[in-house]
Amino acid sequence: MDTSIYDAMRHADLVVGHHESDLYVRDTRLARKLLEELRARGVKFTVIPFVSETGEGPCLEIPYAYAPFWERRGKTS
Repeated sequence: MDTSIYDAMRHADLVVGHHESDLYVRDTRLARKLLEELRARGVKFTVIPFVSETGEGPCLEIPYAYAPFWERRGKTS
């Protein structure tokens, strides 16, 4: 089974939060490397950089990538 964006980021301890289905992760070299690897495997996603207002520093928003939101709705991919 393929690893989701959420699982990859969670296992790397990069998740800082979410809003509904949008995933927020720390913007690090590791996060960007994981995203590059996922993209190379054909996973499609958008990344929006931002600076956290709650102390996490530079972060990335990945819309629709917070898997637990979709699991609760019964729409896992």
